[in-house]
Amino acid sequence: MYKINRHSELDFLSRLAILWRGKWDVKCIYYKGFLKRVMCMNRLNGWWRLWLVWGVLSGAVLGWIGSTNIPKIPFVLIEIHNAKVGPLFMERQAIKEGKSTARTEKQVQNDIDELQASLKSVVNMYKRERLEHILTYVSYWIISCLAVLVLYWTTQWIIRGFRSKVVQ
Repeated sequence: MYKINRHSELDFLSRLAILWRGKWDVKCIYYKGFLKRVMCMNRLNGWWRLWLVWGVLSGAVLGWIGSTNIPKIPFVLIEIHNAKVGPLFMERQAIKEGKSTARTEKQVQNDIDELQASLKSVVNMYKRERLEHILTYVSYWIISCLAVLVLYWTTQWIIRGFRSKVVQ
């Protein structure tokens, strides 16, 4: 293992490691001519570990809560739709077989299309509500992770203020 210095040729992962202020060690493994960099967590301080654990745990908890509260498709509306469309399909079939009915095939098909469009709008509304629900819980997760990160930075700033200044 070696520590990245600022004078070496920097690729993306090296820059990322420097941004983390040397908290990461980078292990280089040469395998079939390719350089693979493996990030090691042995140099993370407690706050970064807290942030990482908080992100995983809060993501799992919010994911579980969000999946249990997710909006369900209104099956009652689908049953009502099927109860209305079923007789129209039978009426259309009767017209095709030559049995006389009060309406034409075009009128029956217009009624079927109208009911199909209303069901499609209900399903689209359900999909939109579901997406909004998922995005709400993802935003809760991101906000909670950022709050812990801000708490870390604030605490670090306060502690730095109490350290004694060394005069050179």
